[in-house]
Amino acid sequence: LGVPPSEMIGRSVFDLVAEPERDEARRSVAEKVAGTQPLRPFERTFVRPDGRQFAVAIRERYRLDEHGRVAGL
Repeated sequence: LGVPPSEMIGRSVFDLVAEPERDEARRSVAEKVAGTQPLRPFERTFVRPDGRQFAVAIRERYRLDEHGRVAGL
């Protein structure tokens, strides 16, 4: 995404999502982890450190904890 790993410490990937999409992105992830919205391929707009925006095609998968429960995407 154009951000050095050292600059992502303490930050969320949502910090890189374009502002108009940020709240919807957070809500969508929460709903998918809760199982109230299905996983499906989609595009999200991100912003590079220099301000340029670009679209990223995303295909999600569940991240499971040691007990097989959904822990994230």
